[in-house]
Amino acid sequence: MNIEVNKTNVKVEGNNLVIELTEELRKSLGIRQSKPLYECKVGNVIVDNIGNEWYVVEQDIENNRTKVWRKELLDKTYRFDSELNDFRTSEIKNVLNDENGDILTDIYKGFGKENVLIDTVDLLSMDGLDTYGTCDCKVHLGTFDDYRKARKNGMFRTENEKPFWLDTPDGCSSSCVRIVGSNGYVGCDGCNWNVCGVRPFCSLDSSICVSVE
Repeated sequence: MNIEVNKTNVKVEGNNLVIELTEELRKSLGIRQSKPLYECKVGNVIVDNIGNEWYVVEQDIENNRTKVWRKELLDKTYRFDSELNDFRTSEIKNVLNDENGDILTDIYKGFGKENVLIDTVDLLSMDGLDTYGTCDCKVHLGTFDDYRKARKNGMFRTENEKPFWLDTPDGCSSSCVRIVGSNGYVGCDGCNWNVCGVRPFCSLDSSICVSVE
């Protein structure tokens, strides 16, 4: 690897040679910038402490909260639930929020347990019914509205390896849930379908320092 240095980015201080880390040098060396999460813009990609990438999808500066959505799908596929499209009581909610499970454990490793906040999920259905109200939890799937806003801001524009679940129930049946297809479209499928992927969605304390891609 050739790294170009010149008089504009190099200086001598005593016996030390000091090289200014310009953006070009950072990219060449693979060094990520670190800054407070609240300084990140919607659409930025941050990298957690174990190397997972996350999109910044919403900043709530007033309440010191930042919503993030994992950029890549988890390796495994999951069933939403065997019968009902209510995220509050679903199998997938239990899997995501299992304190002894791999998913939440990795999120804690990535951001620190104390920095993962309780999020309130709006379970408004696609036909405008508020049957399920809201759900409080640390990790969920992201709602239809979350996904639409993310796409509008340039996120999730590439194809997906497999479809993935959203929190939002469909209006056609109590067993149907909204999903994002492999080409990015939003459709619905039965909640007992076990070949959908998961992208964890959570809220973080905005004051933490994160690595920015």
